[in-house]
Amino acid sequence: MKQLDSISYYEEISSEKLTLVKYFGAWCGPCKVLTPILEDVVKNYPDINVGEVDIDTHMDLARKDGVRGVPTVVFYKNGVEVPNSRMVGLQPAQAYTQKIKSLK
Repeated sequence: MKQLDSISYYEEISSEKLTLVKYFGAWCGPCKVLTPILEDVVKNYPDINVGEVDIDTHMDLARKDGVRGVPTVVFYKNGVEVPNSRMVGLQPAQAYTQKIKSLK
């Protein structure tokens, strides 16, 4: 999963493609569990952008997007958050698959 910084974050979310961004903390156990789940899910969707933001390194991005807990997964398109796309907390792979399908 591509690590996003302040510059690459805006490049990724500004795409016309659906973009999944995982907000995480290196100290967060559920975040570590989520990484292989998301990596497996997105293999089936090569047409979406995928990245992750470390909230400790890029607190400005987390604050801008109102991330209050981790892990948080947010979907963007054309530079804005897709309405009703935010997923907070660790969820099963099927939940992420269903969300991607519903947003495409």
